[in-house]
Amino acid sequence: MTSNRHNLTRYIPEKVKRYVRQRDGFGCIVCGNAIYQYDHLGTEFKDSERHDPNKIVLLCGGCHDQKTRGFLSTDTILMRAKSPVCKQNNFSWGVLDIGNTHPEVVLGGLTAINVKSLLTIDGEDVFSIKPPSRKHGPFLVNASLFDRGGRQTLKIVDNELQISTSSWDVEVSGGRFKFRSNLREFILVIRIEPHHRLIIERLDMIYKNSSIQCTEGGHTVIKSENGTTLTARGGKISGFDIAINIEGDCMGLGVMSRTHNPGALPCGRLGNSLNLAPRGEGQIKQGRNSMCLCGSGRKFKYCHGQQP
Repeated sequence: MTSNRHNLTRYIPEKVKRYVRQRDGFGCIVCGNAIYQYDHLGTEFKDSERHDPNKIVLLCGGCHDQKTRGFLSTDTILMRAKSPVCKQNNFSWGVLDIGNTHPEVVLGGLTAINVKSLLTIDGEDVFSIKPPSRKHGPFLVNASLFDRGGRQTLKIVDNELQISTSSWDVEVSGGRFKFRSNLREFILVIRIEPHHRLIIERLDMIYKNSSIQCTEGGHTVIKSENGTTLTARGGKISGFDIAINIEGDCMGLGVMSRTHNPGALPCGRLGNSLNLAPRGEGQIKQGRNSMCLCGSGRKFKYCHGQQP
């Protein structure tokens, strides 16, 4: 590990970094970009004797480069440090690199491919994917994710991430956004794999009295207000309008909209719980003449097995 002339390493203690993140609003103090670096002010790292949080600020790569090349003065940065732009706007921002092919979204152990909505609750698309707004443009992700208190932690508007400055802590590293509600308590971890893969490694949220919890490679557990539970242990959902649909105490995986199937229910009424496990090579499969796993009481071919 590289050290300076005072034998100070480049490693900044986690407690110091967290303090700086919380103080600066989880983004560059100059432009608000959520992809940041830790920059020593006043004294360059080579001359620093300790990692003083009062002399460290968050700068994005672009603003840091401008500072290094003399296009952004220390006086301007010190002025911005007193009123970080993220704190003014109440959020930091970032841009998802999704690409112009339909993105693949992983929620815990479930993989959604070519779906319009990853998660819909009571008719509201909580996490949706729209086609490009222009020729050869990117697909557009929109999402609103919350903590267990129902407070919004992350909003995505047409691929722009908006990270609330009211969050307890948000750390960006290694292509991941890590949201914590307290020390070692993760409520959301998102990993981006350009150009077309978005992985929700961990989620622990409540919205409209529905609870959604998952860990990458593990179970995805969804509970309604009355305790109805859907547990998915893996698999792929491909080509449906909605990957996970919740309407009151009704839940379904792989749902076509009423527009595509006027006679089909958006989901079947479940019993106390439903466990779905993958078969074959990870694809959730059913016989076309067997009863649909959603619990609607209809054969699969007449329910979720219908094609648009």
